[in-house]
Amino acid sequence: MIDPTKQYKTRDGLEVVIHTTTMGGEYPIHGAYKDVEGWDVEGWEVASWTNEGDFQRGYRSKFDLVEVPQIVERWVLFHIASKTVGVQLYTTYDAAFSSAGSDQSIVKVEIQV
Repeated sequence: MIDPTKQYKTRDGLEVVIHTTTMGGEYPIHGAYKDVEGWDVEGWEVASWTNEGDFQRGYRSKFDLVEVPQIVERWVLFHIASKTVGVQLYTTYDAAFSSAGSDQSIVKVEIQV
């Protein structure tokens, strides 16, 4: 199922804009993809997809929708006590910094979700 809160691209990596997911029928997802080799001056081609993101039901197409992985930034607070290592995860640098002690290090990580 296509989630209107997520970002998608075509299977070939073209940019996609989804205008609606509620048109009904066999192809309820309406939007456009940016075809760099298209005939349109702006490069945008109007398209519709199935609820599963298929451009053409029953066939694998380069215009099928695939979810764009999201990158989430987090800050990890490492603290070393005796012979053990503890790790805490924070959503902001400031939160990690305010919890850090003298024997702790803050590392920014990017997580693909």
